[in-house]
Amino acid sequence: MKNKGLMILGTLGAIIIGIFAPLIAWLCKDNLDGSEKPVIATMLNFEISLLIIGVILNFIPVLGRLLSFALVVTNIVYAIMAFVAAKDNKPLTPLSIYEFVK
Repeated sequence: MKNKGLMILGTLGAIIIGIFAPLIAWLCKDNLDGSEKPVIATMLNFEISLLIIGVILNFIPVLGRLLSFALVVTNIVYAIMAFVAAKDNKPLTPLSIYEFVK
């Protein structure tokens, strides 16, 4: 792990600033080595998926608000899991839209 700060920003930073944390880490990908790029890419992919799902859920009046709260909890849990998995340079692939399209 060459640049641990970007890994922390890309995974745990997603709890605080959402999609912007892995996006900033991805834009600094020149400072990442080969084992760190897949971790940041999967976290960015997951945050984009959460953003799309969250926007769709906000159109559902009552149930959508409850499910949005569950989405926030899911984001926190997966960000912590991604950080722990990143210590072993294993990209965590949480549920994301890209995985279905692939």
